[in-house]
Amino acid sequence: MKQLDKVVLSAKDVVKNYGELEVLKGINLDIHQGEVVVIIGASGCGKSTFLRCLNGLEDIQAGDIVLDNEIKFSDTKNNMTKIRQKIGMVFQSYELFPHLTILDNILLAPLKVQKRNKEPDWTNKAALNVDSITGGLYQMGIKSVQLNTKELGELYYNVYNPDTAVYEPLGDFRDTASLFVRKAEGDNPNQGGF
Repeated sequence: MKQLDKVVLSAKDVVKNYGELEVLKGINLDIHQGEVVVIIGASGCGKSTFLRCLNGLEDIQAGDIVLDNEIKFSDTKNNMTKIRQKIGMVFQSYELFPHLTILDNILLAPLKVQKRNKEPDWTNKAALNVDSITGGLYQMGIKSVQLNTKELGELYYNVYNPDTAVYEPLGDFRDTASLFVRKAEGDNPNQGGF
């Protein structure tokens, strides 16, 4: 099976309501491994809501979302932690905990959600990533610097390394696009100007 033939995330007749307001009206979408999908629409049309549904952050009223052709979001025996171990999300307003260093903020999801041990091999790589993004400031002992959302997204993706990364609208694209990435083997969506 060729890589793009494999459907890894599927939305089937997804409906999302906020009270009487129907935001998502029977959305259908198949996302294949290695594929990058851009969802375009005006501000307020439901792009971020759809992405939050794809990550299990919002409940849906009808339809289903299926991950890796086996994990149905509607199946109550599935733990959302299992889904979030495979799907990472970079939010529009990526907030850091002010009492933690950049590195501790970035390590939080792999340690808490993916249940990784704090082993030197990957935590040292994470520290090098932080140092690379901060231009060496982290290594010089400066533990807190201001980073933009794209830089934080790159750090998060490189350290968390999810199978699937969902990007809410960023920067200049805030009102026009939402990005969804399904990693190919060894792929990094931040390379090449994300």
